Amino acid sequence: MWKANTKGLVDVKLENQEWKTYIDNRRGQRYDVARAGWNADYNQATTFGNYFLSNSSNNTAKYKNPEYDKAIEASYLAGDAKGRAEAYAKAEEILANDFAIVPIFNYVNPRLVKPYVKGYSGKDPQDHILLRNLYIIKH
Repeated sequence: MWKANTKGLVDVKLENQEWKTYIDNRRGQRYDVARAGWNADYNQATTFGNYFLSNSSNNTAKYKNPEYDKAIEASYLAGDAKGRAEAYAKAEEILANDFAIVPIFNYVNPRLVKPYVKGYSGKDPQDHILLRNLYIIKH
């Protein structure tokens, strides 16, 4: 698909590996492109932003940009939600301009919920469903 979509500029050979081998190769940076994913640990943008800090142990891509680090640090020091959002936006812009990551998919969890089940919003960013909030109306 990449070859076709880039008019032959990118030619990729897929290589399946056992998990331990894959992890060793990622840690040792023995790859050109590696597929990886990250799910939110907590409901805050830094759950993704901290991943790319120069000194983060999770930063297996070894991405380093002092301006990015400053933008994330500014999010910690911001006194309000607006300031944090501005700092996060700056950090995201830096990542995008550096092509630090190439998102190829997003997880989606579709749900079918009967119309008589109330209390379900489907808007939790971590996809948590709190059963204590659900109730059935007469139908």
